[in-house]
Amino acid sequence: MQHAVEHTTTDDANRIATRLELFKLFRSEQLDPDTFYAKLADRTLSKFELPLRGKLVLDLGSGPGHYTAALERAGATVIALDLGLSDIVRVVGRGLNGIHGDAANLPFPDGSVDGVFSSNLMEHVPDTHPVFDEIERVLKPGGWAWVSWTNWYSPWGGHLITPFHYLGPKWGSKVHDALKGPPERNQVFDGLWPAHIGTALKDVRNRPTIRLRSAVPRYYPSQRWVMKVPGLRELVSWNCLLVLDKREASGPPAMANPRGRLASHTRRWLRWVRVKLSDRPVFLPIVLRLTPRGTSRKITSTTQLVIEGFPRSSNTVAAADMAVVSGGSLKVASHVHTPSQVIRAVHRKVPTLVVVREPKATVRSLIMAAPHVRVDTAIAEWIHHHRTIWPYRDGFVVGTFEQITTDIPSVLRRVNSRFGVDLPIFEHTPENEAAVRQWMRDDHERFHPGDQLSAPWPVAERQAESLRLDAEFDAPKHDEAWAEAQEWWDRFQRLAGD
Repeated sequence: MQHAVEHTTTDDANRIATRLELFKLFRSEQLDPDTFYAKLADRTLSKFELPLRGKLVLDLGSGPGHYTAALERAGATVIALDLGLSDIVRVVGRGLNGIHGDAANLPFPDGSVDGVFSSNLMEHVPDTHPVFDEIERVLKPGGWAWVSWTNWYSPWGGHLITPFHYLGPKWGSKVHDALKGPPERNQVFDGLWPAHIGTALKDVRNRPTIRLRSAVPRYYPSQRWVMKVPGLRELVSWNCLLVLDKREASGPPAMANPRGRLASHTRRWLRWVRVKLSDRPVFLPIVLRLTPRGTSRKITSTTQLVIEGFPRSSNTVAAADMAVVSGGSLKVASHVHTPSQVIRAVHRKVPTLVVVREPKATVRSLIMAAPHVRVDTAIAEWIHHHRTIWPYRDGFVVGTFEQITTDIPSVLRRVNSRFGVDLPIFEHTPENEAAVRQWMRDDHERFHPGDQLSAPWPVAERQAESLRLDAEFDAPKHDEAWAEAQEWWDRFQRLAGD
């Protein structure tokens, strides 16, 4: 026992001594970067166990090659890639493999490397999403990625404008430049961009062939709990580290909730609040501000058509059809997904199309897109939505999911007849269908960037959840709720003429 205590104490002393040495070197990093980064590279590879011997590894954003050399010493065959030509010249001058290239457009075939190592690159690219795209693409199934960067609101997030970066990228840069002049390199939006942990976590968790193995503060990984606290992690994680695995695209594991437990509880609470406010038009301004498009969904005096329905019922398809057939000129209010929007439209006598979908298919699609929603909650919300708008049925036209997706011209003719208007009629031609698909992708990326789980088209990762939901749907505890939902579905089908 005495030896174990002595060993632990020695390890702790060595760890503290190493950190002190690195901190001293970091203080002179700007004057002597080679010494600091060479020492940091060796310490990094000794601290994090990565399969390197005999593997082909891409050092992405290699700089002058400090990590390239360390990875080679550990037994890997390494290719360094950097956008800075002078850095690649230094890499090659050291006898290492180097390529001048863009991390967002890698000159490698799909599934060609065993590992990707990237240290402090992500804050130096305008958009991290394409870089993660390329990492996912070039990795072999079973490969790994080690991605670390200095997040914007960390103590060194602004690099040479620190601590003014806490004022935000725009004003922080302006204040720094006014007081001290522009930095010699890595000016904000010209060599340095804000990179946030939450954005990156959401991105990698939504990828069908990427598994997040761990997310930790790089320099104190034992405090990984910090990464589970939104806001706090952006401030105290000096450098964020994500370790990723590439899995087979043909067989993704069952989908787990891609958001943390705290985030899921928060989303459920906000959803509960939104549902409680959703019945009465008086609360509609508040509800609108809780939606991604905000007041752009508001019904105004110029609104020509309202398209509404429970989420995942074909709202987006109907809105896309009308945008395409009208060339974007038709004033459409849609996607609030609340009874109050339908009620307000009916009160104002605005032409209104309510889209409906069979309850089990709707709930299945909703949960696959939003895993934090429970089955019993989703069924209850479906029933509540349709029961609430039923008394206003004389003021809207109903279109089922099948009608919207395969025969919307008949639905639009009913809208024109009911309200005495002359809305353009969408026809299901190959050209129109292609335009609708593109509109949906552009619209989704504009309001939900990087969130593939909620995309209004089939997503591989969502399909893995289907079998689990089959078993849960059949649980006896849901029988009564499903029966009530089916009754409401039958009523709305009759309104739609099915």
